[in-house]
Parts: sequence; structure tokens; C-alpha cells
Amino acid sequence: MNIKKNEPSTTTELSAREKCEWVNRYHEAIGFEEKAAKVVELSMSTYYSDPKVSRAETEETEADLRHHIENIRVTFPKAGYRMLLNYLRRSDVNISEYKLRKTMQKFKLHIKRRKKYIRTTNSNHGFPIYSNLIKDLKIK
Repeated sequence: MNIKKNEPSTTTELSAREKCEWVNRYHEAIGFEEKAAKVVELSMSTYYSDPKVSRAETEETEADLRHHIENIRVTFPKAGYRMLLNYLRRSDVNISEYKLRKTMQKFKLHIKRRKKYIRTTNSNHGFPIYSNLIKDLKIK
């Protein structure tokens, strides 16, 4: 088997796509695909899997969805994912709740919650203010 010198020495450095390409290149020298897949520690289901949607198409749809979300947020800046989902479905954008939330997380489009500030001390009152009696007290 003729393996080129510039290829990685361990199979853990390879991605799944690179492992599939390696199997395609060397399966005839090894004997058959299953044996070549075992050499690079690749499952046969990964080798035979065919992604239904390419990465470029996925990124394009996510960018389009981001554009729709930002347009809705111009009108409704405090809209959460449920409200966004309703507006997107009304606009004939067929999307699941999971995909919407995943895209919002990827592009950091979630609304930042403001914590309610609870004021616990009111120093501006007309009641007498007593000094701290135990401040200088030393406990044995």
C-alpha cells in the first residue's frame, strides 16, 4: 500500500469527510471498503451516508432566516421565539421551533433579559438611625 508522506499519521486527526476520501482512495489496495474503514476507524454508516442538504445551502437558509428575524425585530424589538415563530409562519416561512431557536442561538439573536433591581435599603427616611453597637466589640 502506497501512503503519501504528507498524510496525517493518526486517524484521530482526520475529519469524517477526510476518512471517507481515504477509504475511497485506498480500499482497492486494502481489499474492500469495510476493511479500509476499520483501518481509519470509520463506521460504515458514516461512509455510506449522503447528506441531503449541503453546507452551503444550510448556511444560505440560516442567513435568510436571520434576515427575516431581524426584520421582525425592527417592528417588535422584544419579540421572543414564540412570537417570532408565529410571525414567520404567517409570512409563509416554514420552520420548526427547534430550527428557529438553534439559528437564534447561532447568531446571538436572543433578547437579553434585564434583571429586576430590588432596592432593599432606603437610607432617605425620617426615622432615627442608630449606630452600630457591636462594631468595636471584641469576642473572646
